[in-house]
Amino acid sequence: MVVPPRVIVLEIRPYSPEDKSEIERIHRTQGFDYTLPDLDQPLFFIKLVGEEDGRIINAAFAHLTAEIYYMAEPTTGTPRQRMGNFLAMEDLFCKVAYVKGGLSDLHAWLPPQIEKAFGRRLMRLGWRRPLWTDFCKDLQG
Repeated sequence: MVVPPRVIVLEIRPYSPEDKSEIERIHRTQGFDYTLPDLDQPLFFIKLVGEEDGRIINAAFAHLTAEIYYMAEPTTGTPRQRMGNFLAMEDLFCKVAYVKGGLSDLHAWLPPQIEKAFGRRLMRLGWRRPLWTDFCKDLQG
């Protein structure tokens, strides 16, 4: 006898502070090596939980961040001058993103041909390379 798969009836609703302990429990049971962020931060602008029979079984949160596009004329100045120009731009850009934009992090995706060399420079400037692979979903079509 073939048993049909069970249909899950998931009710999705906004997260509320009363859900925090259950979200913390789910986070712990997943066993991933990262600290659960502070979900009360205003940068978390989408907060949803999924319930089945009144029990939270999943959740999804969206945190605002920014993708950086940096462009520089490759033939102007020496490599040292170009790096100095980058440092000046990066310093102000980070301040504006934090103070004016209220952001807590920035992301830069590097083309393969500059990833190794420029990536090392970014690391020396306090950028980090996340261990987790990034995936992107386009929402415009």
